[in-house]
Amino acid sequence: MSFWSSQCIKDKQQESEKLTPQSPLIHPYDKDNVMHAAYELSLDRDCLITPDDSTSGTASPNKKAIRIPPGQFALLLTKEYVNIPRNVIAFISLKGSVKFRGLVNISGFQVDPGFYGQLKFSVYNASSEDVHLNFGKPCFLIWFADLKAENECYDGDHKDQKGFTPDDRDRMTESRHSPETLHKRLKGIENQVTMITAVGAMIVFPLIIGLVVAIFDHWFGEKSDKIGDGGLIISTALYVGIGILLLNMVFTGVFGRFVRWIKIRLSEK
Repeated sequence: MSFWSSQCIKDKQQESEKLTPQSPLIHPYDKDNVMHAAYELSLDRDCLITPDDSTSGTASPNKKAIRIPPGQFALLLTKEYVNIPRNVIAFISLKGSVKFRGLVNISGFQVDPGFYGQLKFSVYNASSEDVHLNFGKPCFLIWFADLKAENECYDGDHKDQKGFTPDDRDRMTESRHSPETLHKRLKGIENQVTMITAVGAMIVFPLIIGLVVAIFDHWFGEKSDKIGDGGLIISTALYVGIGILLLNMVFTGVFGRFVRWIKIRLSEK
């Protein structure tokens, strides 16, 4: 097995364009994408992401980039079609600049002899930050290597692959409970418990004081049908506690969702 050089890729591309102009080695082809004995493949606009609380799982067609949240999976397609000869095997990977951001390729690493179609990458964001990939920009690498003899033509499930299948879309509709998502949820629950504890303390202590004052007024003070100082303290504590809880619910609910929506829109531009 011998790998093709950069010049060999260019020569083989020219030969394939003459022999099979409708389905050359790589289509569309850009000679500037040939470097370091590999060809840089670009990201197609059609992509799928597992949904979380910040994304629906589909990429908007009017955006310039795809956003993959932390701990989520994505199915990506190459913009180019490849036509692998029967005496050649290819190897694929994410570009280093993409991998260094925390994106991991969890799909296959080879392209079988005789394969034709778009290449599909299944990736996982193992980082704690969003990963953004620009549509139409090089994100993948492919290398070619000669075999000693022609192999049988590829006839698997991905033959003539173009776009996503219904199974792909069904599989990517389910949200994934990633460690990052679980961490955020636990943090939110922790904040809520802290708030409830603080409000509870604000209510309990005045209630105790109000109860003591009410008992003192009942036994030692002047009896009256009007509410005493203890009852006033108790009612004030209850009103203040309920008011703080309602304000917290409104702030963390409506306002919190609005802030997250703003952050998502700004990150997608």
